[in-house]
Amino acid sequence: MTKPSTRDNDQELLAIIWGQQFKKLEQGTHFINFLEALKSGKLTPAESITRARRKIQEQNPATRGKSYYQRQEHQSEIKGQLRAF
Repeated sequence: MTKPSTRDNDQELLAIIWGQQFKKLEQGTHFINFLEALKSGKLTPAESITRARRKIQEQNPATRGKSYYQRQEHQSEIKGQLRAF
């Protein structure tokens, strides 16, 4: 992974991926063009990118960021709370 900071920062991950995709579209550098590309589906949806990151981290421990284990612990707590209902 060339940007380890993206392991824990979805906003940075999205900015990098969308920046690369937008550059390939060659629609200039105006923000309004970026928004149009995002709205029209020319850029990968944020949910797909973040889901892919989570799946990769689940399957490859070397790609896990610092907050991965905190998220897993929090998930276990929430599951326990849900079972109480």
